[in-house]
Amino acid sequence: MNGKNNLSRLFYLFNILSLGFNLLKLILNTYTILLGRLGFGICCGVLNQCLTKFINDTVPFSVAQVYGQAVNVGITLGVTVIAFISTNIIPLEENGKAGLQADENWRIVFSYSIVINVISILLIAIKFQNPSLKDYLRDKSDEIAI
Repeated sequence: MNGKNNLSRLFYLFNILSLGFNLLKLILNTYTILLGRLGFGICCGVLNQCLTKFINDTVPFSVAQVYGQAVNVGITLGVTVIAFISTNIIPLEENGKAGLQADENWRIVFSYSIVINVISILLIAIKFQNPSLKDYLRDKSDEIAI
């Protein structure tokens, strides 16, 4: 079950790292926002690859494509929700950049990913308690797998 534990550790590590990068985006400084967005994007890429490996290990091959498509639909919906929130919460003001900074509504848009990140960490904590069927078969624990 070593492969499963490594995957679990990667999920935890990169979710916690992405949570840190999300918190970094809330500081009103161009460089910290850029660093936070870049780090969050890298963490999302690693987590997407880990999720693909997790799906291949746990989901039967006949339905694995459906799960893979569901992941990409979830990513698209997340981007759509952020676009909708940002267009409705952050109005274009006459004051320009100074008005937007004083408004502080931009923090709501950046906080959305923090909420999703915390939910993801909680779901990982619940899901990774049980090893997958492949782990049992790999460890020759056929009586448990059946």
